[in-house]
Amino acid sequence: MTYLAMDNFKFIMTGYGSVAMNAALSCLAFKYPKIAAWEKGTDASGDYLWFLWSPDSNPASQELIVPISPTSMCPLIEAWLAGAKYPSEPDHDGSNSRGWRISTEGRAGNWQRAFCIRPEWAEHGK
Repeated sequence: MTYLAMDNFKFIMTGYGSVAMNAALSCLAFKYPKIAAWEKGTDASGDYLWFLWSPDSNPASQELIVPISPTSMCPLIEAWLAGAKYPSEPDHDGSNSRGWRISTEGRAGNWQRAFCIRPEWAEHGK
């Protein structure tokens, strides 16, 4: 397996649907080949679901039964998104779809955090 060695790896993608999510998760799998824990919650930006490459001591994080690849997580993430609270729907000259935002930003000093999923509206033009 090839690993991506990069100290300042950044990834941000907003999209909708399984195909785009699988593409995003495939990109993240190069840096984080296995995910060992998760943490969900709500902050000022809304609901979030963090995936961690290593379990930590935070009581909010839960260790997975077995470490799994990000490319296997699409059904789990979609199930979580189905019950997540979305921000207000944007008003613009086009349409919106319930989507998601995957990002490596916002680790807040937690070095075990790999990436975060948030409910997000995907905006479409006319």
